[in-house]
Amino acid sequence: MSSRTQRFTPQTTQEPVLSPEPQVESLGTQEVSQEPTEAPTPTPTSPPTLSAAPLVQSASDKVPTPAGNQHQANALTLESVIEGVKRSGSVQANTAINGMEAYIAKMTPNKILDKNEGPNAQSSLWRTLRGVLENTNEEFNQTYSIILGLFEKHKNGVFHERYVFRFMADAPLSKDELFAFQAIINLIKLTADPVSRNSALKQVDIARSLGKVFSENARQRILGFYGL
Repeated sequence: MSSRTQRFTPQTTQEPVLSPEPQVESLGTQEVSQEPTEAPTPTPTSPPTLSAAPLVQSASDKVPTPAGNQHQANALTLESVIEGVKRSGSVQANTAINGMEAYIAKMTPNKILDKNEGPNAQSSLWRTLRGVLENTNEEFNQTYSIILGLFEKHKNGVFHERYVFRFMADAPLSKDELFAFQAIINLIKLTADPVSRNSALKQVDIARSLGKVFSENARQRILGFYGL
């Protein structure tokens, strides 16, 4: 028994020395005092993340980004862009954001809806999307990018295939409107992820997706956004 206690005592005295916490603290104090030139190295990493907010407003998805932190960075960027539009954006852009947020809140999965709420919410989403394509001018790229970002953010929730087409058969829309509505949702869902957007564009006929419901101006806005 005495020999065991002697074996354990040196281990317990050495563990604090080998533990990472004292080393991190001692190295931190030495680096600050002896090597001040290395301190600025971490600082450039945060400004690019914050300054990336304008990327949401354009189709800059041609620049592939590592998938690791892509979702978190996009979420932060999306939040900042939405807040900026709410502060100083146009009426059309704010109307679109409010419409999207209202739809997401109303149509949250597992939320109980009566026979009128669901169809009316789908009709409201259609008016929101159509309004963006038809009425947004100089802020179209930014507003449409926000919609893509919201679809991507909620792709496993309200905009999942299981939920996004609920109540459409009962929505107060014409046959042509219903076709265009489903087509534009499919287009947005396919191209919501900026990483796979270019390859997804090869799988969809945008001219057919826009159909005969949207105006020529709306079609040109969409084609211009995707660089087609």
